[in-house]
Amino acid sequence: LPEDGPRHEREEDVYKELKGVPLLMLDDVGKEQPRSYRFTQEMYWFIVDERVKAGLPLVLNSRLPLTGQNSLEDLMGKDTVDRLYGMCRGDLVEIEAQSYRRQKGLA
Repeated sequence: LPEDGPRHEREEDVYKELKGVPLLMLDDVGKEQPRSYRFTQEMYWFIVDERVKAGLPLVLNSRLPLTGQNSLEDLMGKDTVDRLYGMCRGDLVEIEAQSYRRQKGLA
């Protein structure tokens, strides 16, 4: 959501907006340590599930691997990652590369 957009008093208001946008992009997923894994997993499940039900696209990027230790599966939950696989119909793109900023000495 844009930073200059309206302030939301409740999480439900944010969820309602996320459900209806034509294209949802989640950037740097897993960058911050979640305050509660249960809350985080429920939030991601809701977002992904609603996008699937509505037939709307979702773009997600993360430095975390899909599975294994400290992965998207740990953060989002196995069911949510399975749902992402289903959304992609097997065409999930995983790119393994060194950080551009680190490579250029900018980090």
